[in-house]
Amino acid sequence: MDSKENMEKQLGADHDENMEEGPGLYEQYQQLPANQYGFFKGLNQKPCNVPSTHNRLNIAIVDDEAFTLDIGKKFVDGVKKQQQDYVISATLYQFPQDIPQFKSDLERGYINGILTDHDMPVMTGSELIDYVRKATKNDHINNIPILLNSAATTPSQKMLTDYEVQFAEKPITAMNVKSQLIEPVINYDRELKSQNSLKH
Repeated sequence: MDSKENMEKQLGADHDENMEEGPGLYEQYQQLPANQYGFFKGLNQKPCNVPSTHNRLNIAIVDDEAFTLDIGKKFVDGVKKQQQDYVISATLYQFPQDIPQFKSDLERGYINGILTDHDMPVMTGSELIDYVRKATKNDHINNIPILLNSAATTPSQKMLTDYEVQFAEKPITAMNVKSQLIEPVINYDRELKSQNSLKH
């Protein structure tokens, strides 16, 4: 979690693609007690909008700091102006208070991709990823692209590989959002529609 001042100083910094692997988050959250996920139990699966309806895609931006949420939205807004075939929007979820809304929107299939911070109270980014990949039964939902970002924690390669997650060190850039999240979201949506057309 960065302060507003630190984030402003880092906005122009280049992303280091050769970061050393840090402590394994995957191993850490595998040992967490089951009640850590209590607020997600009892999820009722309803008809979802994944694949997208009328090529409208919604990106969930998850963080505990409003300033960082605004930065993520600006990046998504910048990318959506370059898209002609898709209408891309961003929905902000400030954790922990917006956990119920995130749960509801995910349940209904209103989320096509996720940009999430890692270091958040109540529910970390790795716990969120674990929920999306495991707790949902709808394959369309639990396979949606996810971009994890953090300034203090570097996830293990095992976690990134097992859960098919992209990672970018804070501060993220518009290029991170475009290449590691928006483009995969569009490609995934096209893949789903292609699969659906083959079934009919």
